Amino acid sequence: MPPPEIRLVRSNISLYLSLIIRLAVSVGFAIIVARKLDVNEFATIGLIMAFYTITQQLTTIWTFWAQRWTSRGEYKAVSTGLVLSIFFAFLILPVYIAFSKLESWVLGINERLLYTGWAFVWVSPILYYLTSIALVTTPSKVGILKGVYETSRFIIAYLLVVTLRQGYSGAVLALTIAAALTTICYFAILARSGIRAKGVDFKLARYWLGNWKIPLLYMITRIMRLFNRPYISWVTGSSTAVAYLNVAVASETPLIMASNLTAMPMYSRILRKPRTEDVEVSISLFLLFTGLLATIFIGAAKPIANLYNPDYLRASTALQLVAIFAIVSGIANIIRQALLALEQPEVNMEKIEGGNLLYRTLKYATILIIVPYLVAAPIVYITREDPASAVETFLSILILFSLVQLALFGRWLTRMLEFKPPVRDISAVVAGLTLSILYLVLSGVNSQLYARFWDQIKPLAIHSIVALAIYTIVIVALSPLARRIINRGLEEVKRW
Repeated sequence: MPPPEIRLVRSNISLYLSLIIRLAVSVGFAIIVARKLDVNEFATIGLIMAFYTITQQLTTIWTFWAQRWTSRGEYKAVSTGLVLSIFFAFLILPVYIAFSKLESWVLGINERLLYTGWAFVWVSPILYYLTSIALVTTPSKVGILKGVYETSRFIIAYLLVVTLRQGYSGAVLALTIAAALTTICYFAILARSGIRAKGVDFKLARYWLGNWKIPLLYMITRIMRLFNRPYISWVTGSSTAVAYLNVAVASETPLIMASNLTAMPMYSRILRKPRTEDVEVSISLFLLFTGLLATIFIGAAKPIANLYNPDYLRASTALQLVAIFAIVSGIANIIRQALLALEQPEVNMEKIEGGNLLYRTLKYATILIIVPYLVAAPIVYITREDPASAVETFLSILILFSLVQLALFGRWLTRMLEFKPPVRDISAVVAGLTLSILYLVLSGVNSQLYARFWDQIKPLAIHSIVALAIYTIVIVALSPLARRIINRGLEEVKRW
C-alpha cells in the first residue's frame, strides 16, 4: 500500500491550528506547576522533562532511517523500529537513576523526587518513535494527538495538583498518564491509516545500525538543542537559573514544535520528489505562524513571565531571546531538513561516505551547535552570580551561531535546488511584527504587573488580541500566501 498523500499547506494549517489551542493548554500546565510547586520542585520537573526530551532523541539511531523507508511505503521499517524502541525503553532506566544521582549531587535536590519520573521516562522513546512515523505519513493527525497529550496533561494536573493538592507527585503523575494515553492513541491512528506492522526485518536493522554515524550526528544536533537546562544547571550550579530558563523554554516549545512540524511533511515530500516550492512554502508558513506567537512573547514578555510567578519576572528578557532564537533556528532547521532529503543513498543500501551531502550537512550542523555551548561556558560561569544574566548570555550566543548556520545552509540549498527565499512573505512578517510589538510597547502592557493571576491575565489578553489583530491585518495585506490560505479556507467553508 503506498504512503498516504501529504498536502503541504493543508497539513501545516491543521498542525498550526492545533498548536494555537495547545499553546494555551501547555502554558496552563506550566503555570500550575510554577505556582503550586517551590523553586526546587519546579526545577526538578524541568530536569525530568529535559531527560525525557534528550533520551527520546537517542531513538534517532533507527528512527532517522525508519522515517525515510516509511515515507516510500516500506512498512517493515515501522515494526522494526518499534521493536528497537521498546528494547531501548528498558535500557535507559538505569541511566535515569544515574542521572538522578548526578543532579542531586550538583543541585542538592532530593534524588527521590527525580526517581518518581521513571514511568514517564520509560514510555517516552515509544511515544517519540510513533510521533516520528506519523509526521511523515499522516502529519495532520499529529496535531490532534499532540492536543490529546497537552489537554489530558493539563486536566490531570489541575485535578491532582490544584484540586487534590498532591503537589509535586501529582504533577509527575499527570505527565505519565498523558504520555501513556497518547501512545495508545498513536497505535490506533497509524493502524487506521493503513500503516501496520509487517514483521521485523533484521537486514534493515543491520543497515541502520551499520550506518550509525549519520543518525548519530542528527541525534547530536537535536539533543544539544534540548541540552540547555542541564547545561545551565551544571555551569551555574543554580536552580534559580534553571527555573528562569524553564519559563522561557515553556513559551519557546510551540515555536520549536512549529519548525519541526513544518519541516517533516516537507521532508517526506522531498524524499518522494524534490521541489523547491515545498521549501519556500514551508518557510513562509513557519514565519507567518511563529510571527503570530513571537509578537506576544517579545512585545509582552514581562506580564507573561509574571503570569508564571512574580518571582520569575527577571526571566522576561530570556523569554524574548528564546523567541528570536526559535525563529532563526527554526528556519535553519527547515533548510537543513530539505538538504537531508535531497540525497537517498539508502535506497540501494549503499554505505554512507564522508563526501555525501547527507553526511556533510549533518557534520557542519553538529559543529555549529556544539561550539556555542563551549564558547558560552566560561562566560556563563563568570556571570553565574546573576542567574538572569547567565541565561541571557547563553541565549545570545545561541542566536549568533544559529545565524551562521542559516547563512551556510541557505547558500548550499540555493546551489542544489535553485532555492530563493520567499522575500514577500518575510517582509510581511517583519512589518507585522514591528507594528504589533510597537503597539504593545506604547500600550504600557509591560508596566501593568499584578501579583494575582486573574488580575494579570485580563490586561494581557486585551492588549494581545489588539496586537494580533494588527499583525494579521498587515500579513494579509502584504503576504500572497496568507491571502491564498484565506481564499482556500473560504472555499472549504462554501463546500460545507
